[in-house]
Amino acid sequence: MLSPFEQLDTILSTCQHSKVGKLLPDALYVHVSALKSLDPLLQSYESAAREIASRSEGITLVKFSLEKPSISYLSYPEFDSDPHPALQLSISERGTGTEFSGIAVSIAGQCSASSTGE
Repeated sequence: MLSPFEQLDTILSTCQHSKVGKLLPDALYVHVSALKSLDPLLQSYESAAREIASRSEGITLVKFSLEKPSISYLSYPEFDSDPHPALQLSISERGTGTEFSGIAVSIAGQCSASSTGE
């Protein structure tokens, strides 16, 4: 059985080699319509974060951080019609290893809520 940090390394490597989504130097971005096409490991990792977020309606993109154990849920209401849509909502899950322990919500660029899950 892998330690949480070994699991995180495997998750990061899986993100970096994903055939689904857009890979940037600091994160893998995946449209919500493509989540079921992700590697099963990433699907499981995202599912664990989504349970904590509990506010997933209106989410357009899921951002898998490559720098720390974090998943963000991003809402761009005009994503499909505007080539440069404005971010309306961001929900970030912070974790240690593969366990998620906190949440931060930002609406239109202003921090509106934070929780440590303790």
